[in-house]
Amino acid sequence: MDEQDVKTQRPVAAEEAPVGDLRERILEALMQVYDPELGINIVDLGLVYSVDVHEGGDVDISYSLTTMGCPIGPLIEDQIRAFLAPIDGISERAAG
Repeated sequence: MDEQDVKTQRPVAAEEAPVGDLRERILEALMQVYDPELGINIVDLGLVYSVDVHEGGDVDISYSLTTMGCPIGPLIEDQIRAFLAPIDGISERAAG
C-alpha cells in the first residue's frame, strides 16, 4: 500500500467490518461512544473491560464510568445500545 492509498482510506464502519469477527465490530461500535465531558471514547478511556460474545449472538459488555454515581451513566448506556443496534449477529445486549 503506497502513501496515496493510505490518504484515501476511510475507517471501516462497525456494520461493514468482516462478518467473522463480531467482537471487533462491537469494539469499533463502542469507539463511537464518547464521554461528553472528556471528549474521549469509552474504549480509549479504558472503561470497557470485556466484550463477551456467546453462541446465538448474546453479548455481555463489562464497563465502568469515570466516577461513581456518574450522572451521564444512562446516556452512555443509551449510546452503547444505539451504536450496537445496526450490527448483524447480535441478539441480546447486556451492558453493565
